[in-house]
Amino acid sequence: STVYSITGGPQFHLMQIHGAQIFVRGLGGASRSALGMDDTTRKALNFLVPKFKTTITDPAVLAGVGVQYRVYHHIFVRGTGDYIHPFSNSTQNYFRITGGIGLERLGNLF
Repeated sequence: STVYSITGGPQFHLMQIHGAQIFVRGLGGASRSALGMDDTTRKALNFLVPKFKTTITDPAVLAGVGVQYRVYHHIFVRGTGDYIHPFSNSTQNYFRITGGIGLERLGNLF
């Protein structure tokens, strides 16, 4: 399955250790789950469970923690771990780990 989340909320910086900024965040919004399947499985589900949905959008909350480290002036690397809880009929929760490279304050560069 594929999960998309669109959320917003505050992020709080806890501490800075040797240039690494540690933060926590709490977000609210929506989570969309999409289950992909082959044609045979889809036909079987339509026959056995005609009301089965393969895509659902629910309200969701997200709590996470992360670290950001500046590597050069306005360039930083960031890693986060988030727990996503959608408010649906199922009990499926998700844990997401992300990482990347970011730019900050580009307006000051140009």
